[in-house]
Amino acid sequence: MNNIHWKFKIIVRAIIFNKFGDILLVQRAREPDKKKWSLVGGKVEILEKAEEAIIREVKEELQVSFFPRFIFYKDDFISVPGDHCLILFFSGEIQGKIQIKKEEVLAIKYWSQKEINENRNQIAFNHWEVLSKYYEKR
Repeated sequence: MNNIHWKFKIIVRAIIFNKFGDILLVQRAREPDKKKWSLVGGKVEILEKAEEAIIREVKEELQVSFFPRFIFYKDDFISVPGDHCLILFFSGEIQGKIQIKKEEVLAIKYWSQKEINENRNQIAFNHWEVLSKYYEKR
């Protein structure tokens, strides 16, 4: 790979459901994919465990406690050009009243499977693909 600087990142994402089975997505306040909808999450910090990172990210963005269980991972070379991201997905319950952090989140919404499929161009990164496959396996 001549003179290509490739970055490797570990990312965590939360798949949070409401009582109807809809998935919580946040509208991003930052690039990449600003104003698009994504799962809650972010980068794992140096010397931080992935489970600790997703608990921290959910707390930072939504001001609620998150009780995660690891469900799967995905390699992603496409979402952020020049980055190889290993994305770890967790599912779990939240506890508390959601209060968004405006620097990171513009809005929140629980999306049904149908809404996710009908609005795939509004979904950030590869999250439409990931959620479609996740719904198939449930």
